[in-house]
Amino acid sequence: MRHEGRLGLSGVKSGGGCSLTLLFLGLLLLSACSLLPDPAGGSVDAEAPTISSFMVNGVTEGDVLVAVADGDATEVTLMVEAEDNVGVEKVVVDIEQKVAIAGRRLAPLAFATIELTSRPYQVVWDTAAAEVPNGIYTFRVTAEDARGNSATVLPSIRLAVLK
Repeated sequence: MRHEGRLGLSGVKSGGGCSLTLLFLGLLLLSACSLLPDPAGGSVDAEAPTISSFMVNGVTEGDVLVAVADGDATEVTLMVEAEDNVGVEKVVVDIEQKVAIAGRRLAPLAFATIELTSRPYQVVWDTAAAEVPNGIYTFRVTAEDARGNSATVLPSIRLAVLK
């Protein structure tokens, strides 16, 4: 005797409506699980952190010039203000050097990554160090919480280092 139908999720042949019902129940279960409390206590955090500002020597946008030959201070303070509804786990500052390609345009070249794990989220960067070449530097700032939610900004500030 031959039965018509499809193979259901349980491996048993079923009629046409069973697969749709199982799919609906699966989606309902996934929705219910997302509302359950976190096993570590509290509710599930789905909210990404926010980055309210990024400063280079107190400047939030535009250009900052460090001219070592002119006797300017060579230390640059990078500071990030970030918040999260549960707490910021870390702030990552990616520094990219802009290099000229065939003298026509500036292209980013990854230079350094700085990870900050406690408030205040700031670091002093000594641009006089031998490994910091002349050039224009831009930044990418990412804040992440303990659940892996993150936010990234590309601040409209550039740092020019001239030695």
